[in-house]
Amino acid sequence: MFRLKTIAFSLIIGLGCVILFFGLDFAYTSLVIPHDTREPGIRHPVYHHSFRPYFDAVRGWGGRKYRFVTNSLGFADSVPREIPLQTSKRRILFLGDSFTEGIGYTYPETFVGRFSAMLDPDQYDVLNGAVASYSPRWYYRKLKYHLDRGLKVDEVFVFIDISDVQDEVFYAHERWRDVALPYIRSSMERRFLLTLTAMRLFRSRLSPPPIDYANRANWTSNEDVFQTWGEEGLNLATQHMDQIAELCRLRGIRLFVAVYPWPAQITRGERECRQVTHWREFCRSRQVPFLDLFSVFIDPSVPDAVTRYYIPGDFHWNTAGNEKVADALHSFWLETSRAIHH
Repeated sequence: MFRLKTIAFSLIIGLGCVILFFGLDFAYTSLVIPHDTREPGIRHPVYHHSFRPYFDAVRGWGGRKYRFVTNSLGFADSVPREIPLQTSKRRILFLGDSFTEGIGYTYPETFVGRFSAMLDPDQYDVLNGAVASYSPRWYYRKLKYHLDRGLKVDEVFVFIDISDVQDEVFYAHERWRDVALPYIRSSMERRFLLTLTAMRLFRSRLSPPPIDYANRANWTSNEDVFQTWGEEGLNLATQHMDQIAELCRLRGIRLFVAVYPWPAQITRGERECRQVTHWREFCRSRQVPFLDLFSVFIDPSVPDAVTRYYIPGDFHWNTAGNEKVADALHSFWLETSRAIHH
Protein backbone atom coordinates (compact mmCIF):
# COMPACT_ATOMS: atom_id res chain seq x y z
CA MET A 1 0.00 0.00 0.00
CA PHE A 2 2.82 2.39 0.94
CA ARG A 3 4.53 1.67 -2.38
CA LEU A 4 1.35 2.43 -4.36
CA LYS A 5 0.94 5.72 -2.52
CA THR A 6 4.56 6.61 -3.26
CA ILE A 7 4.10 5.83 -6.97
CA ALA A 8 0.85 7.82 -7.10
CA PHE A 9 2.46 10.76 -5.29
CA SER A 10 5.43 10.67 -7.71
CA LEU A 11 3.10 10.62 -10.70
CA ILE A 12 1.15 13.60 -9.35
CA ILE A 13 4.37 15.54 -8.73
CA GLY A 14 5.67 14.64 -12.19
CA LEU A 15 2.41 15.66 -13.85
CA GLY A 16 2.45 18.91 -11.92
CA CYS A 17 5.98 19.65 -13.09
CA VAL A 18 5.01 18.97 -16.71
CA ILE A 19 1.97 21.25 -16.44
CA LEU A 20 4.08 23.95 -14.78
CA PHE A 21 6.74 23.69 -17.51
CA PHE A 22 4.20 23.99 -20.31
CA GLY A 23 2.57 26.91 -18.51
CA LEU A 24 5.88 28.75 -18.21
CA ASP A 25 6.78 27.84 -21.81
CA PHE A 26 3.44 29.21 -23.05
CA ALA A 27 3.93 32.47 -21.10
CA TYR A 28 7.52 32.87 -22.31
CA THR A 29 6.60 32.16 -25.95
CA SER A 30 3.73 34.67 -25.78
CA LEU A 31 6.24 37.34 -24.74
CA VAL A 32 8.93 36.40 -27.26
CA ILE A 33 6.69 35.83 -30.27
CA PRO A 34 3.76 38.26 -30.42
CA HIS A 35 0.65 37.07 -32.26
CA ASP A 36 1.11 39.69 -35.00
CA THR A 37 4.50 38.24 -35.95
CA ARG A 38 6.20 40.09 -38.81
CA GLU A 39 7.68 37.03 -40.47
CA PRO A 40 5.71 35.75 -43.49
CA GLY A 41 6.61 32.05 -43.37
CA ILE A 42 3.95 29.47 -42.48
CA ARG A 43 3.63 25.71 -42.71
CA HIS A 44 1.38 24.21 -45.37
CA PRO A 45 -0.26 20.76 -45.19
CA VAL A 46 0.22 20.01 -48.91
CA TYR A 47 3.39 21.81 -50.04
CA HIS A 48 5.32 21.99 -46.78
CA HIS A 49 5.82 25.75 -46.34
CA SER A 50 4.53 28.95 -47.81
CA PHE A 51 3.84 32.63 -47.04
CA ARG A 52 0.96 34.23 -45.18
CA PRO A 53 -1.64 35.79 -47.49
CA TYR A 54 -1.78 39.59 -47.55
CA PHE A 55 1.55 39.98 -45.77
CA ASP A 56 3.09 43.45 -46.01
CA ALA A 57 6.10 44.29 -43.84
CA VAL A 58 9.85 44.80 -43.82
CA ARG A 59 12.04 41.67 -43.87
CA GLY A 60 15.76 41.25 -43.42
CA TRP A 61 18.26 39.24 -45.46
CA GLY A 62 22.05 39.36 -45.20
CA GLY A 63 22.05 42.79 -43.58
CA ARG A 64 19.52 44.14 -46.10
CA LYS A 65 16.06 45.42 -45.20
CA TYR A 66 13.36 45.27 -47.84
CA ARG A 67 9.59 45.45 -48.12
CA PHE A 68 8.02 42.06 -48.72
CA VAL A 69 4.41 41.71 -49.89
CA THR A 70 2.16 38.74 -50.65
CA ASN A 71 -1.21 38.49 -52.36
CA SER A 72 -4.33 36.49 -51.44
CA LEU A 73 -2.65 33.23 -52.53
CA GLY A 74 0.38 33.85 -50.32
CA PHE A 75 2.54 34.49 -53.41
CA ALA A 76 5.20 37.23 -53.49
CA ASP A 77 3.76 40.30 -55.21
CA SER A 78 4.09 44.06 -55.60
CA VAL A 79 0.89 44.81 -53.64
CA PRO A 80 -1.35 42.71 -51.35
CA ARG A 81 -3.95 42.18 -54.09
CA GLU A 82 -6.80 39.70 -54.42
CA ILE A 83 -6.09 37.04 -57.07
CA PRO A 84 -9.21 35.74 -58.85
CA LEU A 85 -9.14 32.08 -59.79
CA GLN A 86 -10.25 32.90 -63.31
CA THR A 87 -9.15 35.75 -65.54
CA SER A 88 -9.40 36.75 -69.19
CA LYS A 89 -5.70 37.62 -69.11
CA ARG A 90 -2.99 35.12 -70.01
CA ARG A 91 -1.56 34.02 -66.69
CA ILE A 92 2.11 33.08 -66.23
CA LEU A 93 3.16 31.28 -63.03
CA PHE A 94 6.76 31.09 -61.78
CA LEU A 95 7.95 28.29 -59.52
CA GLY A 96 11.37 28.08 -57.89
CA ASP A 97 13.26 28.63 -54.65
CA SER A 98 14.89 31.70 -53.08
CA PHE A 99 16.43 32.90 -56.37
CA THR A 100 13.00 33.03 -58.02
CA GLU A 101 11.37 34.38 -54.87
CA GLY A 102 13.90 37.20 -55.16
CA ILE A 103 15.05 37.06 -51.56
CA GLY A 104 16.61 40.30 -50.35
CA TYR A 105 14.80 42.58 -52.80
CA THR A 106 11.40 44.19 -53.23
CA TYR A 107 9.19 42.56 -55.84
CA PRO A 108 9.80 45.19 -58.57
CA GLU A 109 13.56 44.62 -58.17
CA THR A 110 13.35 40.83 -58.64
CA PHE A 111 13.66 39.23 -62.06
CA VAL A 112 10.03 38.06 -61.91
CA GLY A 113 8.86 41.56 -61.04
CA ARG A 114 11.01 43.06 -63.80
CA PHE A 115 9.73 40.51 -66.32
CA SER A 116 6.15 41.28 -65.30
CA ALA A 117 6.77 45.01 -65.85
CA MET A 118 7.84 44.25 -69.45
CA LEU A 119 4.42 42.79 -70.29
CA ASP A 120 1.11 44.51 -71.03
CA PRO A 121 -0.84 44.40 -67.73
CA ASP A 122 -4.12 44.37 -69.67
CA GLN A 123 -3.13 41.12 -71.37
CA TYR A 124 -0.93 39.28 -68.88
CA ASP A 125 -1.03 38.39 -65.20
CA VAL A 126 2.24 37.17 -63.64
CA LEU A 127 2.24 35.15 -60.42
CA ASN A 128 5.30 34.19 -58.38
CA GLY A 129 4.74 30.99 -56.39
CA ALA A 130 8.43 30.56 -55.51
CA VAL A 131 9.57 30.17 -51.88
CA ALA A 132 13.04 29.64 -50.41
CA SER A 133 14.04 25.97 -49.97
CA TYR A 134 11.51 24.66 -52.46
CA SER A 135 12.46 21.82 -54.81
CA PRO A 136 10.61 19.96 -57.62
CA ARG A 137 8.67 17.96 -55.01
CA TRP A 138 7.01 21.17 -53.81
CA TYR A 139 6.83 22.78 -57.25
CA TYR A 140 4.60 19.90 -58.33
CA ARG A 141 2.45 19.80 -55.20
CA LYS A 142 1.92 23.57 -55.18
CA LEU A 143 1.03 23.67 -58.86
CA LYS A 144 -1.41 20.77 -58.59
CA TYR A 145 -2.98 22.15 -55.41
CA HIS A 146 -3.82 25.51 -56.98
CA LEU A 147 -4.90 24.02 -60.31
CA ASP A 148 -7.25 21.65 -58.47
CA ARG A 149 -8.71 24.65 -56.65
CA GLY A 150 -9.56 26.15 -60.02
CA LEU A 151 -6.70 28.59 -60.55
CA LYS A 152 -6.33 29.38 -64.24
CA VAL A 153 -2.72 29.10 -65.43
CA ASP A 154 -1.63 29.30 -69.06
CA GLU A 155 2.16 29.10 -68.76
CA VAL A 156 4.50 27.77 -66.05
CA PHE A 157 8.18 28.64 -65.66
CA VAL A 158 10.14 26.30 -63.38
CA PHE A 159 13.55 27.66 -62.35
CA ILE A 160 15.51 24.62 -61.10
CA ASP A 161 18.20 25.55 -58.59
CA ILE A 162 21.54 23.86 -57.90
CA SER A 163 20.37 23.20 -54.33
CA ASP A 164 17.20 21.41 -55.47
CA VAL A 165 19.09 18.14 -55.83
CA GLN A 166 20.23 18.12 -52.21
CA ASP A 167 16.85 19.36 -50.99
CA GLU A 168 15.13 16.47 -52.76
CA VAL A 169 17.23 14.01 -50.74
CA PHE A 170 16.55 15.91 -47.53
CA TYR A 171 12.78 15.98 -48.07
CA ALA A 172 12.77 12.29 -48.98
CA HIS A 173 14.18 11.59 -45.51
CA GLU A 174 11.49 13.85 -44.04
CA ARG A 175 8.65 12.19 -45.98
CA TRP A 176 6.73 10.84 -42.97
CA ARG A 177 6.48 14.36 -41.59
CA ASP A 178 5.21 16.04 -44.76
CA VAL A 179 1.55 16.17 -43.70
CA ALA A 180 1.11 15.66 -39.97
CA LEU A 181 4.03 17.45 -38.37
CA PRO A 182 3.74 20.84 -40.12
CA TYR A 183 0.53 21.43 -38.16
CA ILE A 184 2.11 20.34 -34.88
CA ARG A 185 5.34 22.27 -35.43
CA SER A 186 3.55 25.44 -36.51
CA SER A 187 1.32 25.33 -33.45
CA MET A 188 4.27 24.71 -31.12
CA GLU A 189 6.27 27.56 -32.68
CA ARG A 190 3.45 29.94 -31.71
CA ARG A 191 2.79 28.51 -28.23
CA PHE A 192 5.62 26.33 -26.88
CA LEU A 193 8.96 27.61 -28.18
CA LEU A 194 11.10 26.10 -25.40
CA THR A 195 9.58 22.65 -25.88
CA LEU A 196 10.11 22.77 -29.62
CA THR A 197 13.72 23.89 -29.18
CA ALA A 198 14.37 21.00 -26.78
CA MET A 199 12.80 18.53 -29.20
CA ARG A 200 14.93 19.80 -32.08
CA LEU A 201 18.09 19.55 -29.99
CA PHE A 202 17.23 16.03 -28.87
CA ARG A 203 16.44 14.94 -32.43
CA SER A 204 19.68 16.40 -33.79
CA ARG A 205 21.65 14.40 -31.21
CA LEU A 206 19.89 11.18 -32.15
CA SER A 207 19.85 11.63 -35.93
CA PRO A 208 22.35 14.07 -37.46
CA PRO A 209 21.55 15.58 -40.86
CA PRO A 210 21.64 12.87 -43.58
CA ILE A 211 23.67 14.97 -46.00
CA ASP A 212 26.59 17.37 -45.96
CA TYR A 213 25.54 20.97 -46.54
CA ALA A 214 29.15 22.02 -47.08
CA ASN A 215 28.97 20.35 -50.50
CA ARG A 216 25.58 21.83 -51.46
CA ALA A 217 26.84 23.24 -54.77
CA ASN A 218 29.50 20.62 -55.52
CA TRP A 219 27.46 17.72 -56.87
CA THR A 220 27.68 19.24 -60.36
CA SER A 221 31.41 18.49 -60.65
CA ASN A 222 32.56 16.38 -57.68
CA GLU A 223 32.09 12.69 -58.49
CA ASP A 224 32.29 11.57 -54.84
CA VAL A 225 29.55 14.01 -53.82
CA PHE A 226 27.44 12.99 -56.80
CA GLN A 227 27.73 9.32 -55.91
CA THR A 228 27.02 9.99 -52.21
CA TRP A 229 23.72 11.85 -52.64
CA GLY A 230 23.73 13.82 -55.90
CA GLU A 231 22.56 10.99 -58.12
CA GLU A 232 19.70 10.11 -55.77
CA GLY A 233 18.63 13.74 -55.57
CA LEU A 234 18.80 14.24 -59.33
CA ASN A 235 16.66 11.15 -59.89
CA LEU A 236 14.08 12.37 -57.37
CA ALA A 237 14.04 15.83 -58.95
CA THR A 238 13.54 14.27 -62.39
CA GLN A 239 10.61 12.17 -61.17
CA HIS A 240 8.86 15.25 -59.78
CA MET A 241 9.63 17.33 -62.86
CA ASP A 242 8.09 14.54 -64.95
CA GLN A 243 4.95 14.90 -62.85
CA ILE A 244 4.92 18.63 -63.58
CA ALA A 245 5.40 18.03 -67.31
CA GLU A 246 2.56 15.50 -67.39
CA LEU A 247 0.27 17.73 -65.33
CA CYS A 248 0.90 20.66 -67.67
CA ARG A 249 0.31 18.46 -70.70
CA LEU A 250 -3.02 17.24 -69.35
CA ARG A 251 -4.16 20.76 -68.41
CA GLY A 252 -3.02 22.37 -71.68
CA ILE A 253 -0.39 24.53 -69.94
CA ARG A 254 2.84 25.59 -71.64
CA LEU A 255 5.83 24.54 -69.53
CA PHE A 256 9.26 26.22 -69.59
CA VAL A 257 12.33 25.10 -67.64
CA ALA A 258 15.32 27.27 -66.70
CA VAL A 259 18.65 26.55 -65.01
CA TYR A 260 21.29 28.98 -63.75
CA PRO A 261 24.69 28.82 -62.02
CA TRP A 262 25.77 29.61 -58.50
CA PRO A 263 29.04 31.55 -58.06
CA ALA A 264 30.81 28.20 -57.56
CA GLN A 265 29.92 27.06 -61.08
CA ILE A 266 31.01 30.40 -62.55
CA THR A 267 34.34 30.31 -60.70
CA ARG A 268 35.00 26.77 -61.91
CA GLY A 269 33.85 27.57 -65.44
CA GLU A 270 31.26 24.77 -65.43
CA ARG A 271 29.55 25.76 -68.65
CA GLU A 272 28.49 22.17 -69.46
CA CYS A 273 28.05 20.64 -66.00
CA ARG A 274 25.45 18.03 -64.97
CA GLN A 275 22.87 20.68 -64.11
CA VAL A 276 22.93 21.90 -67.71
CA THR A 277 23.29 18.66 -69.65
CA HIS A 278 20.73 16.71 -67.59
CA TRP A 279 17.92 19.26 -67.76
CA ARG A 280 18.66 20.15 -71.38
CA GLU A 281 18.15 16.50 -72.31
CA PHE A 282 15.07 16.31 -70.07
CA CYS A 283 13.52 19.22 -71.96
CA ARG A 284 14.60 18.00 -75.39
CA SER A 285 13.03 14.57 -74.88
CA ARG A 286 9.77 16.10 -73.61
CA GLN A 287 9.66 19.00 -76.08
CA VAL A 288 9.83 21.62 -73.33
CA PRO A 289 11.50 25.00 -74.05
CA PHE A 290 14.79 25.19 -72.10
CA LEU A 291 16.41 28.41 -70.87
CA ASP A 292 20.13 27.93 -70.17
CA LEU A 293 21.32 30.86 -68.04
CA PHE A 294 24.75 29.28 -67.55
CA SER A 295 25.66 30.67 -70.97
CA VAL A 296 24.50 34.11 -69.82
CA PHE A 297 26.65 34.22 -66.69
CA ILE A 298 29.66 32.13 -67.72
CA ASP A 299 31.03 34.43 -70.38
CA PRO A 300 34.80 34.87 -71.04
CA SER A 301 34.15 38.51 -71.89
CA VAL A 302 32.81 39.08 -68.36
CA PRO A 303 35.50 37.69 -66.00
CA ASP A 304 34.05 39.51 -62.98
CA ALA A 305 30.55 38.00 -63.28
CA VAL A 306 30.42 36.91 -59.62
CA THR A 307 31.22 40.35 -58.19
CA ARG A 308 29.09 42.07 -60.82
CA TYR A 309 25.90 39.99 -60.53
CA TYR A 310 25.84 38.38 -57.07
CA ILE A 311 25.37 39.73 -53.54
CA PRO A 312 28.81 40.00 -51.83
CA GLY A 313 29.37 37.00 -49.56
CA ASP A 314 26.17 35.38 -50.81
CA PHE A 315 25.17 33.20 -53.75
CA HIS A 316 21.98 35.06 -54.73
CA TRP A 317 21.71 37.65 -57.48
CA ASN A 318 22.06 41.34 -56.71
CA THR A 319 20.13 44.07 -58.54
CA ALA A 320 22.27 43.74 -61.68
CA GLY A 321 21.91 39.94 -61.61
CA ASN A 322 18.13 40.11 -61.36
CA GLU A 323 18.06 42.61 -64.21
CA LYS A 324 20.26 40.39 -66.39
CA VAL A 325 18.02 37.36 -65.78
CA ALA A 326 14.88 39.38 -66.54
CA ASP A 327 16.31 40.57 -69.87
CA ALA A 328 17.40 37.05 -70.88
CA LEU A 329 14.06 35.63 -69.75
CA HIS A 330 12.03 38.17 -71.70
CA SER A 331 14.04 37.60 -74.90
CA PHE A 332 13.71 33.82 -74.50
CA TRP A 333 9.96 34.06 -73.86
CA LEU A 334 9.39 36.27 -76.89
CA GLU A 335 11.47 33.98 -79.11
CA THR A 336 9.71 30.78 -78.01
CA SER A 337 6.30 32.42 -78.23
CA ARG A 338 6.95 33.50 -81.83
CA ALA A 339 8.23 30.03 -82.71
CA ILE A 340 5.10 28.37 -81.32
CA HIS A 341 2.72 30.77 -83.04
CA HIS A 342 4.50 30.32 -86.36
